Amino acid sequence: MNGTKTHTIKGSPAGKYARTRAPPNAEGGWGGNTTVAPAKMTTSQLFTVGKVAISGTTEVSPIVEVLNMADYTDNVTSVVPVTEPLFQPSPSSITIRDFRPLETLQVKISMRNNDNVARRVKIVQPESTFFSVELVGPKPASKVAPGMDVNYVLKFTPEERTDYFCDLICFTEREKFIIPVRALGPRGWLDFPDEVFFEEAPVKSESIKVNSVLRLCAVCDARSRHGAVK
Repeated sequence: MNGTKTHTIKGSPAGKYARTRAPPNAEGGWGGNTTVAPAKMTTSQLFTVGKVAISGTTEVSPIVEVLNMADYTDNVTSVVPVTEPLFQPSPSSITIRDFRPLETLQVKISMRNNDNVARRVKIVQPESTFFSVELVGPKPASKVAPGMDVNYVLKFTPEERTDYFCDLICFTEREKFIIPVRALGPRGWLDFPDEVFFEEAPVKSESIKVNSVLRLCAVCDARSRHGAVK
């Protein structure tokens, strides 16, 4: 495939289709009955995430349109819940942070048939001139056996180091869903300690703590605003 390396996003130890988080329940929460939001990330955790060149998640892809199955297949019943697509993509979202102008970057996308009968799936070519998709293997009209997957390659060729956004539109015999793709240009990073501890001080007196700040990204400027909560 033109000699360009195809990146495969590393998934969970439980498998590439293991979800990043559980699907939403009837009450709108995540993972059973809990509705607790994820904990806030520290500065060092955010910096670690920002250094990952290509990352992705594996969650329930958002369905944007429900189709009439009878128009595409005789098998109009399915074991897959109507809140989930018939095919589960891995990854279900892609974030690209390290790229160079006019250099093509390729990312592998796998689509697994979660139903108990053979189904069809297709990713539509994006309208953006910076993104394209290519099927690997059988023809688009071929059905995929239950539990098996079909692979696509996402190609990204930027013109400059700035932000790019694209939603890959996917069709099955029952629904239309999307795979969000985000390519993020350089950011300014300021390295702050995760926590700041003050020694004991007299009541109603000022206590000062001096910390050094290191700018980690010289490609662009960075601004910060600070506050304190009692």
